Amino acid sequence: MDQSSTHHRNGKGTRAELEKAAADLEKEKLIAEIQIERMVLLARHNQELDKTNFVFAAFNHFVYENNTGIHSPAEFSACEFALHYGKMSILSTLINPGELCLGQAFKAMHHSNNTHQLPLPPNAEGESMSKVYRDIIKYLKNCLNGKPLIVFTPTQEVAIVKSCFDYMQTACELDYTDDSDDEDGKKDPLPPILVYDIQYLFFYLKKETMGMMGQPNEGIKHDVTNTIFLRDFFEFEERIACQFHEEIDRSRYCTRSQVVRWVYTFCDYMCKDLGITMEPGKHAPSFKPLDTSSD
Repeated sequence: MDQSSTHHRNGKGTRAELEKAAADLEKEKLIAEIQIERMVLLARHNQELDKTNFVFAAFNHFVYENNTGIHSPAEFSACEFALHYGKMSILSTLINPGELCLGQAFKAMHHSNNTHQLPLPPNAEGESMSKVYRDIIKYLKNCLNGKPLIVFTPTQEVAIVKSCFDYMQTACELDYTDDSDDEDGKKDPLPPILVYDIQYLFFYLKKETMGMMGQPNEGIKHDVTNTIFLRDFFEFEERIACQFHEEIDRSRYCTRSQVVRWVYTFCDYMCKDLGITMEPGKHAPSFKPLDTSSD
């Protein structure tokens, strides 16, 4: 990991370096938004807005390590989604990142106790980072079928998800075995995973679903859709978390619960625009469906 980039994330470096880092982040954000718009507009042009799939992703982490600028991953979930089908497939797993950096145990314990309550390393459950990362790559390839590996996560989580992916990719590259060599004895490079803002997708997809059906969409504003998304109407929904978090009554912090809740929020806000019938367990909760719709 680049030392200068670590300094920028930690708020260190000269003023010029910090300003450049901020400008680079803003440019990256704008590029991602343009890509989201292109994805949605292409789907609309092809009359496939309802069946175009997206992948939502979430991480829980043990601790943010200031010296290295990384988040140590604890749990990962991804959910494949399309408006027509609702929840299509899920990958959910706990992660054992190995030993935490020296002096990070108390900070990790505090974070865990107040959020996901997963057991800390060296007693962490789940597979190694390299094993999980390969599983994630395989899952995304199956979902996206030749398209770039793009996942969506909330605005405030984009940097955390990127950090976890970077850390796991590094572990995976270091853990390559001879079995991963191709016929020429070269390592098969890992494809990049791009992390985009789910809240911008929520805004732009809503705008285009209404536009496609001839409904006025000028009133659809990013700040309004952000408010609706962040209300998290399904936050306390039961039976959508992993077994561990269901058993300790900590479902709202479970990444599996989070990605499923996002699917329900998208469907509840947009399916009616396209005349899609909501199916319990796919587009909406199996119990106590809620209405988050707002024009």
